[in-house]
Amino acid sequence: MTDYPENFADYPQSLNDIKSNRSRNCADWTPRDALIDVLRIIDSLGENTVCENLVIVYRLKHEDGHSTKFSQAGSDGATNIGIMEVAKNRMLNQ
Repeated sequence: MTDYPENFADYPQSLNDIKSNRSRNCADWTPRDALIDVLRIIDSLGENTVCENLVIVYRLKHEDGHSTKFSQAGSDGATNIGIMEVAKNRMLNQ
């Protein structure tokens, strides 16, 4: 098992990270790459910036089909829905 750092601010970028950041194409990311990128960003924030809300939606593939799951953190579900709407708009207009 790999030991991961407590702070991902200086976690090295993989070749896949670099390719994905250049293309901005979600097909170039793996779910793990995307999570590490978010951890890198959150851990790099200065003292005056705090990540106060986070919504993660993911789909698992099983032998008998797919299931969609989510995790959320932050102030409340209504705010997180608003954040998802902004994200949805950006995804559709990329």
